[in-house]
Amino acid sequence: MLMIAGGAYAGKRRYLRSRESHVHWHSAYDGKQWSDWQTAWEQAIATSSILVLEGLELWIAEALKQGHSADAVRKEYRAVLHELKQLEDVRREEANDSASHDHHVAILMLEMGRGIVPMQANERALRDTAGWLQQDAASLSSEAVYIWHGLPRVMKQTLVNPELD
Repeated sequence: MLMIAGGAYAGKRRYLRSRESHVHWHSAYDGKQWSDWQTAWEQAIATSSILVLEGLELWIAEALKQGHSADAVRKEYRAVLHELKQLEDVRREEANDSASHDHHVAILMLEMGRGIVPMQANERALRDTAGWLQQDAASLSSEAVYIWHGLPRVMKQTLVNPELD
């Protein structure tokens, strides 16, 4: 799993497109629903593409608006991230893929707040939940990249299947 984080219009999409040519976008910005991620995964597999999930902050905001607690939202989204990681691992094993940086899932996440605490409780809940999920995604990802002013900085890079000497 690849996580790319950064501010609005920082260059996350451009960076991903510079690395990957076959992507299947599942974006809240295009009106896609979080609950349809499994269909998006199947479509990505069918087209030999990487599944890109984008706009988690919009999906989180909607769940919070519907009255779900921040803890419940985090628990649900974290469970899906774990399931995506497992599906990615199975897909890699089935393909007998030993490439160290071959991802099947990419998550684009918006950096929110930059340390500024919103005054409104609902805005704080959104910022906090999104931040917690970024931490969850980063811990599950084999690679995490932060984009700042269009410049990528690799924050984490783990060999998926390191070759032993």
